Amino acid sequence: MKNGNARFLNGFTLIELLVVVLIIGILAAVALPQYERAVFKSRYSAMIPLIKTLAAAQESYFMANGHYTTDFADLDVEIPSSFTPTSKTYASFGGSVYANADESIYVGMAMDNANIMGVQFFFPEKHVGYRIAFQNGQIWFGDVKKGENYCIEMNLAWNKYCSWLTNSPTAVVLNWWGRWYPIS
Repeated sequence: MKNGNARFLNGFTLIELLVVVLIIGILAAVALPQYERAVFKSRYSAMIPLIKTLAAAQESYFMANGHYTTDFADLDVEIPSSFTPTSKTYASFGGSVYANADESIYVGMAMDNANIMGVQFFFPEKHVGYRIAFQNGQIWFGDVKKGENYCIEMNLAWNKYCSWLTNSPTAVVLNWWGRWYPIS
């Protein structure tokens, strides 16, 4: 623009744009982990009623038959249609094992050899699960009580999800499999 009367075009400088992008990046870095935790807590909490229903059905089956079943089909409970039987298993799962479509959640019986220890669900990507115990017992370094609910972190995780979900800073059981946090 050769003459001095030319008007400057309004716009943003490169520095201003970089500052805006930097601020958005910092906000995203702070907000994304909190969002992921909130989504996980929501998915975790949504599974608890199913496990409690399965545990109550197992107790009813036990009262009628004198033993627990390893097959969900024997229980008077409908597994949500989003879960289908799977041959995959994790850790202490046994008997019937169901997984959702993307296999991000597993539901099954907690077994120790041939003994049914409870019902549980498990999130493999987070290495976190939830169990309702069917019997009292010692699990290596702590007591598990019948009817109690536990959040379990596998040793691979040590990610503090359970202490965050249960608002409990200490686990009641610490063993080779993980940390067990009671849920009240």
